[in-house]
Amino acid sequence: MRRLLRRNQSLFIALGITVAFTLWLLSVSGATGSARDPSLEAPHADRPAITSVRVKTLHSKRVTRDVIIYGKTEAARSVTLRAEFDGRVMETVAKRGARVKKGDVIVRLDLRDLDARLQQAKALVRQREIQYQAAQRLKTKNFQSQAEVAEALANLEAARATAKRVEVEISNSVLTAPFDGVLHTRPVEVGDFIAEGKEIARIIELDPILITGDVTQRELDYLKVGAHGSAKLITGEELEGVLRYVASESDGATRTFRVELEVHNSSGAVVSGTTAEMRIPTEELSAHYISPALLSLNSQDQIGVKSVNDDGVVVFHVVDIVRTGVDGVWVSGLPESVRVITVGQGFVREGDRVEARADDQGA
Repeated sequence: MRRLLRRNQSLFIALGITVAFTLWLLSVSGATGSARDPSLEAPHADRPAITSVRVKTLHSKRVTRDVIIYGKTEAARSVTLRAEFDGRVMETVAKRGARVKKGDVIVRLDLRDLDARLQQAKALVRQREIQYQAAQRLKTKNFQSQAEVAEALANLEAARATAKRVEVEISNSVLTAPFDGVLHTRPVEVGDFIAEGKEIARIIELDPILITGDVTQRELDYLKVGAHGSAKLITGEELEGVLRYVASESDGATRTFRVELEVHNSSGAVVSGTTAEMRIPTEELSAHYISPALLSLNSQDQIGVKSVNDDGVVVFHVVDIVRTGVDGVWVSGLPESVRVITVGQGFVREGDRVEARADDQGA
């Protein structure tokens, strides 16, 4: 055994050195691993990066909700004059486009034989009056029965009715304006033969004048008859008026409701058919003024604004547009004081945790 140990002593020494060196390497490796810098580790997949956004603190103000209605001007009323009987046009007094007063003559028709028929009817009335008076005298002397007296009275009333009918036909030969207005059309000329029922003229009333438009069911809830409003014409002219009519039934095709704003137009400067924008103030409420670019939709397609709460979490507020401004809109539905996301709102969703930085620009 001793011989074997002496013979392989160098081998055992080399083997021991090798084992000792290996143990030393392992100890150094473990120490280095335990002291490794955590910052050098790869980021964990379940640990997302926090998005940075810019926010601006906004405070609410009291504003008036306006219902904006796009429409046009219309005549307050119009009437079409038609021939009451067949006849020929004898005279045209008023010209198309002329301003007329109530009772002004527009057109005269040929009387034909109406004068002669009136004279005949009046003569018959006188005759029936004499017959009735005679019947009454004979009745007092018992030479006439009550039935004969009643028959004489009936004949008299019939003659009077005939005369009255002829007088009405004569008055119908002169067509006059039923109210103050403008002679819009007059499609007849002297010498034209007019059949019964044919249009003679059309008159429109422009004082007052109406601004008309249509609103949705949602807007209808804010409108009341008697409310004051304004209108801006396409010409730039601004008018003030009163809401005189709000429809109680929607249009079958559009499902919208007609409204009418009555405006004074004594000068007649405003004509019918001009494009106009109505503005009807309704209620006063708290609202914030923001850029339209800050508006977005949630998963339910509701319009709203994203903000950041005190915990750094994104909140989506459903808002209602109260009125529009030159470069922004007034919206309700936000807290009195709110940090609105002005930059980066398109990259975050409700519930996301973000890093909020103040925006020195504006909302």
